[in-house]
Amino acid sequence: MKKIMLLFIVLLASMLFFSCTQDITGEMPANTNPRLMIYDTSDIISNKETRVQWYGNDQDGTSMTYYYCMTTDTTMTNAEAATELADTLWTRTANSYVDISMPFAKLNADIMFVDSTTYIDILEAIEVKREIVYSKFFLYGVDDKDGETGIVSKIFGRTNKVPKHPMVNSQKFGVNGFDQYWFTIGTDSAQMVLKRETSFWKPIDFRWMGEDPDGPEVDLEFKYQLCSIDTNLSGDFYDIDTLAESGWSISNLSVQFSSLLFDNMPEGKSEANFSFRVWVRDDALEESENHATVNFPVFAPQLNHGILYVDDTDDAKFNSVDYLQFTGNPDGVEVKAMYEEYLQDAGYHADYDVLYPDSSEMLLQDYDVVDFAPVPVDQLYQPSLKILSKYRLVIIGTEDRSQSSGISYASYKKQLIDYMNIGGKVMIIGHSAILLNDLYVNKYEDPVRDVFDNAALLNRDMCTFFYNYFGIYSYSTGESKSFFSQFLYDASHPLLPATYYKKDNYDFIGVTKYDHITDAGIVELKVDSAQVNKYWKNYPGPAGSIFEFSLKENGTVLTGIPVFEAYKGEIVLKYKSIYDLPTTDYNSDLTFEVDGTDTLFHDLKWRNPAATATTNLSGDVYRKSGAIATRYVSEGDVFRTAYIGFPLVFMDNSEGKVSDLFTSMINWFNLEDDPLQK
Repeated sequence: MKKIMLLFIVLLASMLFFSCTQDITGEMPANTNPRLMIYDTSDIISNKETRVQWYGNDQDGTSMTYYYCMTTDTTMTNAEAATELADTLWTRTANSYVDISMPFAKLNADIMFVDSTTYIDILEAIEVKREIVYSKFFLYGVDDKDGETGIVSKIFGRTNKVPKHPMVNSQKFGVNGFDQYWFTIGTDSAQMVLKRETSFWKPIDFRWMGEDPDGPEVDLEFKYQLCSIDTNLSGDFYDIDTLAESGWSISNLSVQFSSLLFDNMPEGKSEANFSFRVWVRDDALEESENHATVNFPVFAPQLNHGILYVDDTDDAKFNSVDYLQFTGNPDGVEVKAMYEEYLQDAGYHADYDVLYPDSSEMLLQDYDVVDFAPVPVDQLYQPSLKILSKYRLVIIGTEDRSQSSGISYASYKKQLIDYMNIGGKVMIIGHSAILLNDLYVNKYEDPVRDVFDNAALLNRDMCTFFYNYFGIYSYSTGESKSFFSQFLYDASHPLLPATYYKKDNYDFIGVTKYDHITDAGIVELKVDSAQVNKYWKNYPGPAGSIFEFSLKENGTVLTGIPVFEAYKGEIVLKYKSIYDLPTTDYNSDLTFEVDGTDTLFHDLKWRNPAATATTNLSGDVYRKSGAIATRYVSEGDVFRTAYIGFPLVFMDNSEGKVSDLFTSMINWFNLEDDPLQK
């Protein structure tokens, strides 16, 4: 029995073997083409994205790939779609659906069919007519053995609302285009452009967004264009060249320009006009009624002219009736003429035909003079960066004895900082240029020392400016008393007492240089007593008394001269006090005529006007010492600054020493070095 059973198993195995061998060597069955259908839907008209679904079946396979395309030519047949719609127009997907936006403009055809429908707007209680654009959707499938279905198709309709114009913003130009699509930036608001971004300069920026009335879920596409433009005789803009443009994109919502603008500045010009434009279209490919445009000017720094002198002497205070506060202020016309003379002595000449000439040539021997030009808001001069960036050196002269609280740099501090950051150089002259406390001539107050990195200072911005860019650490204001009342001193003697030579604080008598300064033209300077007394006006007091400011027989009353400390850079000149003279009744170092002699009495005491004639020596005149002029070279010699803390108009130039000082300081700035080449 066991033998019979074994024989049966062997026979069965042999049958199976021969049967399998016969199947493998036979012909493969033919592939069955897949089948495809698009699901029917009653929602064939939409105002936004539509989901088109289909069903594909492959009887002898497991995977399908689908290709779809769309056209606004709804008369196109399936057969025509196979030949007339290029392969590049078909989109591939492995899904059995696609979320797609039907167009509201011609697509893949020169034909578009438009219908209309009406509905009642419940909120407005009106009948609204809406246009419908029809599109035809074509689809076919391919199985894993390259078997294809036939092309199937379905017609869909689309309504649409036009998107709002693109909303373009620019931080540089202060543009916020939410309600406006056209901007023309004036030349006064031109922005500087550099070759590349730096730590202080950011490129010209544009950002944009859009809004679609059909709902926030609608995807918007944008494209932009940058053109160089100019104006014709009528003032209308016209395009010169297209510099940059983009295709339609959903994600590209910002752009910055620097080197492109810089490289396309017209040859020989420092300013040019450009136009930035943005278009938007919705998912129906319909563009907004208006695209956004920003016409804007930019300028590139030239730094190829010599010196710009800004006259910051206030003429309004020259003949002020309020002598108690402002006496000692010189005539602004005289000050400007003085600086022009010093500039010419230094080898510079003015170009009066064109105040700010545009030229590609090096004009380092030119200088221009601009007056203090008040504006209604803050009464401050505002030299634009566009003007400053033409010059290698900017000099600000403020020869006023007092401007109450000094000069505020609020309106042009930023321009000066930006100017220096591109390589510009600045020299500021005058003791009221840095004045943190009121300086009056009718008071006697102790000097005040302010440390410039002290956050508690009221004029913090100005202090930071001089701390960072001029290297000044602290500043000691001058004492402010400089008048004497005959009436209050001694009512029984209305005339000036013959022996009274000590009634005013005339500590400041000039400047001397520090030993380490080797510049040939920087030497000791003396106060011009006659020039000082020319502008110190006697003030009529009560009961026929006189507040005396003009001490023509007794030296100078030039007070309020500050001293300061520098934590970087180098100190140049130091304060020379009357204490620095020998303590004798006669001194020939400085000459002040008294009764036809050159005797200067200086027992260094000041008298209290309320005291009696015999007890009027109240204390020593304050002795001051320290730096009164400093200069600073920044790291890498990007910029240079200098501050001269006394008014040149009151210094003795009879031997040309002030002019020599001025020339030596200008020479120190090395104006022949082009900062743009660093």
